[in-house]
Amino acid sequence: MSEITAESVRESLAALSAPLREQLSQVEEALSKQEAEVKRLRELRSEIRGALVRVDPSYVHPSTPFSKNGGKKKNEISSERVEQILGLLRSNESRLPDEGFTATTLERMFPGVSQSTYAKALNVLHDRGDIRLDHRGRGGANYWKLVG
Repeated sequence: MSEITAESVRESLAALSAPLREQLSQVEEALSKQEAEVKRLRELRSEIRGALVRVDPSYVHPSTPFSKNGGKKKNEISSERVEQILGLLRSNESRLPDEGFTATTLERMFPGVSQSTYAKALNVLHDRGDIRLDHRGRGGANYWKLVG
């Protein structure tokens, strides 16, 4: 039985890793070719769109076909969600802080709705006159109060 030495272990590891290194090299080469092709196609697409805009004034660059919010602007919120949040505020009016509430306050008091959604709803409720801006806190937080 031969003696195990550090050198023999290194040689065994090198023999094991050689095929993996070769595979990695092949994958990286294929990736490089694919990335070059994608870059070429994107440049070609850009040129064609530019030509279309110059030749056909009615051409409009297509927007992303899939959007999470059904094609609405990012800052829009459904009227059903706004009414749901207003109902939540009215039914828990006694629990709301005396100094006013922020979107973050609501997120902490009533988990399950994001701070961003509360902020959007509060802006809509303010525009409708259901809440008023009481003051701004340190850092710019809007403190709201219910009206009526």
